[in-house]
Formats: sequence, C-alpha cells, structure tokens
Amino acid sequence: YVADYSQIEARMSLWLVNDTHMMDALKREGNLYAANAVAMGWCESGENIKHDKPDLYRLAKCCVLGLGYGMGAVKFIDSCKSQGLDLPSMPVEQWPDIDRRLLFILRNVGGVRGDPYDKANRFRVGQIIKSIQTVDAWRQANHLVCEKWKALEAAFKSRAIAGKETVAFRLPSGRVKRYWNPQLAKEPTIEVGEDGREHPSFRIAMRASVMRGGPASFFTGGSLLENIIQASARDLLMSAIVETC
Repeated sequence: YVADYSQIEARMSLWLVNDTHMMDALKREGNLYAANAVAMGWCESGENIKHDKPDLYRLAKCCVLGLGYGMGAVKFIDSCKSQGLDLPSMPVEQWPDIDRRLLFILRNVGGVRGDPYDKANRFRVGQIIKSIQTVDAWRQANHLVCEKWKALEAAFKSRAIAGKETVAFRLPSGRVKRYWNPQLAKEPTIEVGEDGREHPSFRIAMRASVMRGGPASFFTGGSLLENIIQASARDLLMSAIVETC
C-alpha cells in the first residue's frame, strides 16, 4: 500500500511551528507555492503565477522544498537547477560591498578563486549574491521555522555539554525520536584564507548516532527538524493507511 499527501513535509513544518500567518495564506491561495510567493512579496494575492509567471512559481517551489531544513545559498543554486530553474545572476553594478563574510562564502562555499570582480567570476559571484538575498528573504518570511532550528540545536547542545547519553525529542504522535552519544566534535574542513591559499581547518559541529551503537553522523538544527518532520509524516501516513484500510 502506497500513501502520500501533497507537500506533506512542508505543510507539516508550518503546523509544527504554528505558523498561522503562512497557514492562513495557504488556505487563502489554495496552493503552497503561491502562498509562499505572496508571503515573500513576489506577487499579489490571487495571482495565478503557476500559469502566468512559471519561473516565479518554480522559484517559490524551490524555496519551499529546499530551504526548510537550512539549505545554504550555494547549494540552493544547484537545487534550483535540478528543478529546471537557472537562478539569475545579479549585475555587478547591483552588488553589495564584498565584506569578509561574503568573501568567505564565495571562496570557501562557492569555489570562487581570484578576484570576484574578474570578468570570468562575475556570473558566478552575481548568482551567489542573488541566491544569498533569496535565502535571507525566505528565512525572514519563515522566521518561525528558523527559530525551530535554533531551539532544536540548543536542546541538542545542552544535552551534549551535560554529558547525557541520549537526546530525545517527542513527536506529535507521542513517539520519541532519539539520538545516542550526542557530542560536539571537530569536523575537518579545508578553508581558503584571505591570501587565497587553502589550509586545513575545522568547525565545531553536533554529532550523534541515530541507532544505539551505530556510526555517528553530523547534524545541524535544520537536519534535526528534517528528521522530526519525516518521522512525523510517517506517523501521519501510517494512521491514514490504517483508517483507509
């Protein structure tokens, strides 16, 4: 028996964080992606963007399906491309000042080498800047989801710091989602410095096992929410299957 609901994870995320504003928009627009576009200020309520503005509809869809679990700007570009949408590149005259934070993202996440203003880099840099602005705008419009990431991350870290054996989150169904041996560990990385050279580095990240005695994996607040939503969606679908059968 195969069962599914339309956009079940994205809809359940709104319900779990009690985003009444977005849920009301969904009821009003009748389409999750159109509701997202209205909330972002990209179109007016009632517009049929699926038919009249297909690229805008596709962008809204990519935001809803890709950004709910903490996806970053560079990965978002690839996610859009997988959905048939090439995110536009911002013209160089519209770029903000490239400060140290943006330069770090361009070099260490975006793979940009050399001067960002070089002609060979301009399209890639402009695309990343456009993506950063899109991701930031989505997070502002969906701040309750982002706050949930932070709350889950804080709960995980507090248990790890206290030396607890597990981190447990109770699902809406009453089931418990557990992580074993939670810890804050060094995750090796390669970082490109201000001199443009690569050198070994690390970041402090959350790590735990999803099965007792199993291998450890790294987590973020977004991936913790993803696990909770997927487990909750499983519970909802199982309940629907039992009632249907």
